[in-house]
Amino acid sequence: MVNWYYVVGSERIGPVDVETLKKLFLKDEITLDTYVWKKGFQNWERLKEVSELRFDDYDSAGETIKAMVEEIKKTEPAIAKAQAPVKNEEPQSPEINFNFDWRKVKDKDELFFVRIGKDRKNYDGSDIFGPYTLVELKEAMSEKRMNFQTLIFSPGMSSWTKIQDTPLNENYNGVNQTLGIAEVPLILVFNYSPLPLITVVKKAGTKDGVLLGSGPFVEFQNQTIKATLYVGSEMKVKNVRVKIHNYDKKDQSIECQFLDLDQDAKRIMLNHAV
Repeated sequence: MVNWYYVVGSERIGPVDVETLKKLFLKDEITLDTYVWKKGFQNWERLKEVSELRFDDYDSAGETIKAMVEEIKKTEPAIAKAQAPVKNEEPQSPEINFNFDWRKVKDKDELFFVRIGKDRKNYDGSDIFGPYTLVELKEAMSEKRMNFQTLIFSPGMSSWTKIQDTPLNENYNGVNQTLGIAEVPLILVFNYSPLPLITVVKKAGTKDGVLLGSGPFVEFQNQTIKATLYVGSEMKVKNVRVKIHNYDKKDQSIECQFLDLDQDAKRIMLNHAV
């Protein structure tokens, strides 16, 4: 049985099965625009975008909506029990699958991080900036603030990649001419409704750090929240406790403190270097 979750207001509800979702849809308690999720999804999806949840087609199966609603009324107590959120259970940090696809990237999606340093002469060290949209990357290219040797990354890519080896290069033919850099960014993913918040670790440490990401992180200021630690798209450690000290909206940088890291997380942080 597949366990589904759905969002009502700001509350995530579940797990429930497909039949329960169908009954809720027919009672107008959820709609085609309701966000749903199950294990294996990269992000929350609207119900209308999930092919296996085409509840608007069920009437053609020979059973009228009216009859189904009458049947639903008989089972309302069971539905209410199924949709009730679990009490006294501390939420776990999210697990997601990164499915990056250039063909699906929209111009204003804030997905890309840029690594400056490897492509610059006399540049001491290396640094990470972002997230940027396709529009912002193209503007930076036209203004010579980035070049074909600039490294970019989006969660779901295998590693840092030169712009020349991406569709941002109009002469790109789908072949990676230069191998990506072996170093892969660290990613922290936080729970948030309706979509998880994804950040890239700009500065790693066993205590203090800096993250980069877009989202309502100002809401978490001075709060401790849990995150899942990934190396690239590979999940490594769950329930990393992070205290958010400050969120700079302009730079989209998040100053934070890592609390009680276990040995695996400490090793990963200590081995990480931009």
